[in-house]
Amino acid sequence: MTLTERILPDETRISLKFAMRHLAGAVSVVTAGIGDERTGATITTAHSLSVEPEVMVVSINLSSSTWAAITGIGTSA
Repeated sequence: MTLTERILPDETRISLKFAMRHLAGAVSVVTAGIGDERTGATITTAHSLSVEPEVMVVSINLSSSTWAAITGIGTSA
């Protein structure tokens, strides 16, 4: 399809439903810190890497205060 072709309304609706069926999304909250010095981030990239040992993979911006807290104390909750 080119940008100049017109999609009929029914085709658009069907295409959107198809795309949304395949869109998996979740939101997680990662927190880190001690006591009143806690910070957190809402993330959409969290995956289980391993069950034994328990390991999660998350994506956090390197300039985030949450990243600084995680690397500073080495723990998260």
